[in-house]
Amino acid sequence: MISFELSLQSLSRFQLSALCGVLSAFWCAQGAFAYDVQKYQSLLESAREHLRMMEVDSTIKDLSAAIKLNPNDPHTYQLRSEAYKELNLLPEALKDMSRAIELAPGEATYWRDRGWLYFKDAQYKLAVSDYSKALAIDPHDGNAYRSRARSYACLHDWKNAAADYRKCLQFKTKSILRSEIETRWALGDVCLKDNKFDEALVEFNYLIRHYPHVSKGYYGRADVYKRQGKGDLAKKDLEKAHELDYEMDPALRKL
Repeated sequence: MISFELSLQSLSRFQLSALCGVLSAFWCAQGAFAYDVQKYQSLLESAREHLRMMEVDSTIKDLSAAIKLNPNDPHTYQLRSEAYKELNLLPEALKDMSRAIELAPGEATYWRDRGWLYFKDAQYKLAVSDYSKALAIDPHDGNAYRSRARSYACLHDWKNAAADYRKCLQFKTKSILRSEIETRWALGDVCLKDNKFDEALVEFNYLIRHYPHVSKGYYGRADVYKRQGKGDLAKKDLEKAHELDYEMDPALRKL
């Protein structure tokens, strides 16, 4: 202790001031990272339970309290962003996802989630940018390709939209296979809008061949035939599509 006191006495006023600043910053940092972990985890569990019960306001309240305890966990911001999204509070949801990205820029999911929010907010160029960053981190995310394709389509960029839909279909994950009908129909639709009738027919014929009891393929092919001036073929496909719809929901016949 005596040695330490003598050392302090030998320091200049400027050096003492600098040392005090360093020590102050150190103790502030220690305080910033010191929080009640048990209470924090309890708030997160409570928030998840409220969200499961669709009690979104209570979810946000718990997550806000958790963030106040520990403002450095990106996952908590993501959870609160999800809650804000449920209330269609897009500015608040975007702000939280942006904070999550600041804290963990290498997490592809955060970029993809913010891309979806930008898409929902009709900011399609920003959505494309975020999906591209997500894919740069995880190039095997088929869902991100599909989401970016939708954004390109909203920008009338048919070429890139078609390329991304095709890329999405290369990934045979369960979520991709469950939505194959929608994805192939969307691919056919962007090809049609780009006046690539043969490519559109490939997708709609695929749907008719592999999903013969689903009307989407027939509706899509009818649109191609209309554009090609093949009215009789278009009419035949529309009749088949309507018949399939009636089989799925007989009440439609009364409309």
